[in-house]
Amino acid sequence: MDITLHCVDAGDLKNKGLAEVSPSMCKFNQVSHCAASRRIAVGASNGHLAIYELRQNKCQMIPAHTKPVTALAFSPDGKFLVSYSCAENRLSFWQTSTGMFGLGQSQTRCIKGYSTAPIPDVARLNPMRLAKLIWINNRTVTLMLADGSETRFNV
Repeated sequence: MDITLHCVDAGDLKNKGLAEVSPSMCKFNQVSHCAASRRIAVGASNGHLAIYELRQNKCQMIPAHTKPVTALAFSPDGKFLVSYSCAENRLSFWQTSTGMFGLGQSQTRCIKGYSTAPIPDVARLNPMRLAKLIWINNRTVTLMLADGSETRFNV
């Protein structure tokens, strides 16, 4: 992912979304871009989250889950990041913040976690469509699973 992100012009992301700049990256539910905070988050197969700070060209690694990250998404205002691991049956909310005016060290911390229902094995056959996270508003997210079920969670 590091190589792919180095190929993306961070200046383009000031005016356009990641889906416009690099549509192929947005096919993965484990990648999310926040225009408000100028960050890109990537979920890894080892359960970690990598949060790339486009303003400072830095990356923060967070041990978020014990199993692969299936999906993640920034809230519309960029204050929260939600991550989901279907192998762990866990959804976690992360508060993302920087110092005043976006200056200083960024800090990301888990503020809430939920246990989720296990996904049937047949649904695991297509990992690309396993789960998707859609924010309803700045504090509510919907977990959409491959079987068509939806569950809402609040920060």
